[in-house]
Parts: sequence; C-alpha cells; structure tokens
Amino acid sequence: MGSVLSLPFEGIKFDKSLMDHLRKQNFDEKHAQMISLLGQMVHIGDAKIIAEGIEDGEDDELAWAKDNNIDRVQGFYYSKPLPEDQFVELINYEHDPEKNLTSTKSCFIT
Repeated sequence: MGSVLSLPFEGIKFDKSLMDHLRKQNFDEKHAQMISLLGQMVHIGDAKIIAEGIEDGEDDELAWAKDNNIDRVQGFYYSKPLPEDQFVELINYEHDPEKNLTSTKSCFIT
C-alpha cells in the first residue's frame, strides 16, 4: 500500500469488471460500502474517480455512481468507441454553449 500511496496520480478508474460485479450483486450494501470507503480515500488525496462500464444508463447505475461520490463515468451509454475525428466533433458539439444540449448526455456527475 505504501508504494501505491507514493505514486503521483490525479485519479483512479473503477474498471468495467468491477461495475459488472456490482451489477450482478444488485449494488448491495456491503459492496457499496467497500467502494464508498475506497472513494473516500481517493478523495482525501484530492484525486478523482471514474467508473467505467456504464453501459445502458439504467437509473440504478447512474444513481449508484452519484451516491458513491463517483466524479465521472464512462461507457457505451455515452458513446461507443469513435474514430478521432468523430470524437473531436462530439466533444466540440457538447461544449458549444450556442447549441441546444438538453438531449446531450454528460459524463460528469453533478
């Protein structure tokens, strides 16, 4: 653990396999508490948490992420993998304040 704490990092990513496991457990309290404690430790170090594997945007996935202090989420719910030019176009569109973004999905949890 000491060697991990000595590494410089700005955030950690909860791998898709972890999200899949949590889904199989129906986001039960025991697993949620363990993830919450890990999240608290990460936040104490001023780092961010990204949860990978938000696939279909079911309310329980997003609610779980919000309830467990996940800072960002990633997954097919937001976009399938894209070629660079399409990714740049998507990012530019989402950050253009003159466009109507009411239907755009944000990957930031607020």
